[in-house]
Amino acid sequence: MVAKIALIILIVVEQFSIFSSIRPKVADFLKNYNFYKEEIVVVQNPESQSSKNEFILEIPSLPQKSPHYTEMSIQANSSLVVDKKIGNILFSKNENQPLKIASLTKIMTAIVVLKNSSLDQVVTVSGLYPLPEDNMGITNGEQIKVEDLLHGLLIGSANDAAVALAIWLAGSVEGFVEMMNNEAKNLDLDNTNFTNPTGFDYPDGGYSTVHDLAKLVRFALNNEKFREIVGKQFYIAESVDKNIIHSISTTNWLLDNQLVFGVKTGKTAGAGECLIALAKSNKNEIIAIVLKSPDRFGETRKLINWTFNSYQW
Repeated sequence: MVAKIALIILIVVEQFSIFSSIRPKVADFLKNYNFYKEEIVVVQNPESQSSKNEFILEIPSLPQKSPHYTEMSIQANSSLVVDKKIGNILFSKNENQPLKIASLTKIMTAIVVLKNSSLDQVVTVSGLYPLPEDNMGITNGEQIKVEDLLHGLLIGSANDAAVALAIWLAGSVEGFVEMMNNEAKNLDLDNTNFTNPTGFDYPDGGYSTVHDLAKLVRFALNNEKFREIVGKQFYIAESVDKNIIHSISTTNWLLDNQLVFGVKTGKTAGAGECLIALAKSNKNEIIAIVLKSPDRFGETRKLINWTFNSYQW
């Protein structure tokens, strides 16, 4: 609502050439407004011959239902498809139902690490304990860069990478979880709670909604490194001394970098099959999310194909 008011003010300013002194302030506010709510680009007018600051608005086109639009249903307990740029909801099923999210949790793990560290920092792995799959095979005492651990975390869904990063950054898993929940509050994820950095069903109490996850992943994709990593099918990580090699393969069977460009898989007994996919067609990007699906890859592909057939930009 606040951004819409600011947009109206800016349009009035532009149309009637009044209050020129507030143009830069309003424009700056819009450019920095929480991007998952509004994505309106405000740029200086390159054609302006005036010495004054003049701005133009670049408002992305909104997806509209195409003549081929049909109703669609899937079996996942909860699902959502949104336009990546604007955030418009294109398909929804139980979007505010809190559910376990398994390794989709690692998106927030990555956000906290990216926000509070540098990619070239060296982690001395410590405090690791036996963890269920998936893992990248790091061991206590190994020295490895943050960037390599992030690749293991996001491409291979490595639980050992998640725990190693958490202990290194916060001193304990519990301290890191507190950082995760603080970041959730910062992002207005009102129906989200984290209890670990991996997405395990235990300790109980971790949950989110597809509505919150759409906010989260749109925010994450604004980070170029995050987007780069989740688009990779393979990666070779190595210890700082280069004596230990870790081969990492994606868990996302849909990732082909032709239609699907990310993002993250998840699967536990409590959460069932989960998936968030970034898909692109003719420069138009969508995010498709399924939670507790009987066939996460099949249903997500169905959602993607249906969306690009049912909407036009």
